[in-house]
Amino acid sequence: MLRRSWTFCSMAALLLAAPAVAQQPGTLILGGFGQYTMFDDNLNLKDAFGYGGRVGAFISPNIFLEAEGSYTAPDWEGGAPLDRDVKYGPISARLMFAFPFTAMTGVTAGFQVGGGAVLSSYRVGNGYTYNYGAEGALGFTAAFGGFTALRLQALVDYMPTSEPDATMNFRFQAGLDFWPDPASQWMGMSPTASGPVVWWDDTPQPLPGTLELGGFVQYSFMDDNAGFSANNRPDDGLGYGGRAGVFLTPNWQIEGDGQWSPLDNAVATPPTGRFETIDYSTFALRLNYNFPFAGFLGSNSSFLVGGGAVRTNYGAGDDVSNRPATYNYGASGIAGVRIGFAPRVALRIDGVVDYMPNSSPDASLNYAARAGLSLFLGGASRVVPEPPAVCAWNSSILASDPNCRAPTPPPPVVPPPPARCVYNNAILATDPNCRAPVAIDTTAITAPIYFDFDKSDIRP
Repeated sequence: MLRRSWTFCSMAALLLAAPAVAQQPGTLILGGFGQYTMFDDNLNLKDAFGYGGRVGAFISPNIFLEAEGSYTAPDWEGGAPLDRDVKYGPISARLMFAFPFTAMTGVTAGFQVGGGAVLSSYRVGNGYTYNYGAEGALGFTAAFGGFTALRLQALVDYMPTSEPDATMNFRFQAGLDFWPDPASQWMGMSPTASGPVVWWDDTPQPLPGTLELGGFVQYSFMDDNAGFSANNRPDDGLGYGGRAGVFLTPNWQIEGDGQWSPLDNAVATPPTGRFETIDYSTFALRLNYNFPFAGFLGSNSSFLVGGGAVRTNYGAGDDVSNRPATYNYGASGIAGVRIGFAPRVALRIDGVVDYMPNSSPDASLNYAARAGLSLFLGGASRVVPEPPAVCAWNSSILASDPNCRAPTPPPPVVPPPPARCVYNNAILATDPNCRAPVAIDTTAITAPIYFDFDKSDIRP
């Protein structure tokens, strides 16, 4: 165990030597990988190669949700018989944080770190067991060629409930990721440069990257062929679960959910090998399409339909010591309605059908009715950028052009001075006193004129 811990730490250090690439919220993650698993010594399994795939979506430019499943067929090391057929198939869901950077070569690269939950399942011969635990992840990504990236990842799965003791498996993955952005590549929506977070109550529909978190209660209607065998058939009954989904566009959403239902055994008589209760659980991943409508309690309402894949597990209840179990895979469909009654909260009612083609003795079809609440967080504003401003004085150039400047104003016009009186320059021409003087005909004076002595006064 100590040797494997040191190996994991060494590989983790290598991955941390380089800082996943930031993406627009609502960007889809599709990936495939090869995998090398180092099993805990308590499992008696030989380290082996396997393969798997992942799917997820970005909530913000640096945060994404993803789920993955893988398959490995290791050799048995637990003693005779040595030819036991072993199948190891973990399923996990995790939240990842990405830290991008641009390398000196110009390649956009980075690292990511995160964690979540894992379901580890083992089929050894005809026996099957599974348990739940925690998962840590550390990875490195180098983008090349548009939306394609090389991804290296190290995972540690800790299972606290394994027998005879807790177990820790290390998995190392290498593969390719594809990051299509449906909103901008297929719908013509313009992504923003920074991907700002906008609450759903600011828009009539969920924006790309909007996260839906919800819980629900479920009533399951079980097929007569469901369960372990003819002696162990789960009856209809109640259960509960949770969901998480990310909107890729205002209409398309990728969503995963899980539920657990402790059901009574439907077999009336108690034959040998009969279990009193059967634990029924499912894990589904679907692509949903949403039809918004203006609900009577708010505008954040919609119908939804979707389909995808489901894994169904049947485990013996607490009344059985060795807890045998079985599982199978199939298709899942969903139809439902959201009724918004608060800006970021909606009542959700769904009908689910799970078809399992490889059940024993025949295919099974299970139905479920669900009701619960959904909470909506985040979302990226996709705004078409405004056209650049043109120059106010010359519409043929932009406002940012250095030649965009106001023209030189003409010199001010100085009004001419007012005209002066031609008869008296001391007054204006408009003065009422500006009039021609009265002319005196001096030749008409014929009588003598007498003045006072030494004065200009004229005497009578």
